Amino acid sequence: MNDSTSIETIKNYMPEKIRLILNEFSDDLLKKVTEIRLRAGGPLYFVYPNKIAFLQRNGRISDTFNSESYIVTASILHEVIERLCHYSIHSCSEQLGQGCFVIENGVRAGVSGAYSSAQISRLVDFTSVNFRISRCVNGCADEIFSRTFDTNTIIAGGVGARMHQEIPKQFLHVENKPVLIYTLEAFERHPAIDSIIVVTLEGWKDILWAYAKQFDISKLKWVVNGGDTGQKSIFNGLSKLKEEGVNDDDIVMIHDGIRPMVDEDIITSCIETCKKEGNGVTAYPVYEQIFETS
Repeated sequence: MNDSTSIETIKNYMPEKIRLILNEFSDDLLKKVTEIRLRAGGPLYFVYPNKIAFLQRNGRISDTFNSESYIVTASILHEVIERLCHYSIHSCSEQLGQGCFVIENGVRAGVSGAYSSAQISRLVDFTSVNFRISRCVNGCADEIFSRTFDTNTIIAGGVGARMHQEIPKQFLHVENKPVLIYTLEAFERHPAIDSIIVVTLEGWKDILWAYAKQFDISKLKWVVNGGDTGQKSIFNGLSKLKEEGVNDDDIVMIHDGIRPMVDEDIITSCIETCKKEGNGVTAYPVYEQIFETS
């Protein structure tokens, strides 16, 4: 998927004033955007792999949310929803019940708000819309996946813009320990894991090495910079493993560093499934959430 095509798709769902502002942006400015988010009564901002940037009233962007930031009104957000529904909100009960639209060129639009108390519940009071840019990197892992590696672990991190914190969410502390360290400890304890590689944001490698030393993560062997997307970050990690000469019959486990609740049974099950079937993916049943509003 061409990045500019996805951006053009999103522009078509924006009110005219915002669309005109976006049309003035250079291709380089939007090339690395992964999400465009609108908050009712709050900002319109762009999520990049390593930062967020806020639209300003003068049509420029800023790395900080300030008094000059563009504020999204409830009416603007409602217009975006109407455009997503092609001006027939009642015909989009399914999408509004799920809080998600899939539009042209594979772009996903997540919608949040308060659910109605009707028999068929759907979002009615809208609070935000998130557009996620779709991308396809053809053949990016063909060479890597033509071989298999073993019990090394890739932990990929992101910017975590939804947390509204100044540091990436995987480095936030819970009970005096970074979330990422809890994740690494799960793999550190597992007897079948030989080594760990972490793919992280540029500028955080030294901090990660310091944490690994502090919390005795001895299996951490390599830390590399991530890419513009999750796919490219995984590719960077796999490329490093190839450079280090891991064995052709080894197994790689890819895990998100912000998900520390992985346990020994899950890791063991994935490894055994991979040995038997050639690959394995962890999955859990998903239960519907029901919200009741007055």
